[in-house]
Amino acid sequence: MLIKSLKILHTLGAIGLTGAVAVHLILLGIAPDPEAIQEYAVIRGSIAAIANWLLLPSLAVVFLSGLLSMALYAGFRQAGWVWIKGILSFSIFSATLAFIHGNAMQTAAAAEAAAAGRIGVDEIPRYVNNEPLVLWVVLIICIANVVLGVWRPRWRSYLDRPRRSVDAEQGGAGAS
Repeated sequence: MLIKSLKILHTLGAIGLTGAVAVHLILLGIAPDPEAIQEYAVIRGSIAAIANWLLLPSLAVVFLSGLLSMALYAGFRQAGWVWIKGILSFSIFSATLAFIHGNAMQTAAAAEAAAAGRIGVDEIPRYVNNEPLVLWVVLIICIANVVLGVWRPRWRSYLDRPRRSVDAEQGGAGAS
């Protein structure tokens, strides 16, 4: 029952994480130029709210439920696809904390300050650290993780493949 609960949490977290990244991209796409500062500040504030209230909690749920599943279920520790998901998830975790969330907070604060007249519009960071590119990469990795979780490929190494004996290749013992 615990494994099923963790799977449900993991799935819900993945939905939230992927949705938050997709909405972030959509809001960037409809955001006006910073010269329309009031509207721009609202969009950037919305992006920051999504990052705080959906992106980070979903990321935490996905990461923790995945780690707990690996710790509690030996089958996951032995499956190659789980380790690939883990590595991809770590890259999502790093990119989200280092780039997506930080940029969302920084840009929202700057847009709010510009809307209040405390700084100039030209001081607002624009697409810090290639924001759309990072979002697209994270979105693709999120989708790849979902595909791996559903598909669950069973790769066998070359050494694990069954071997045909020399006798079988020659048509049995005594065949010449």
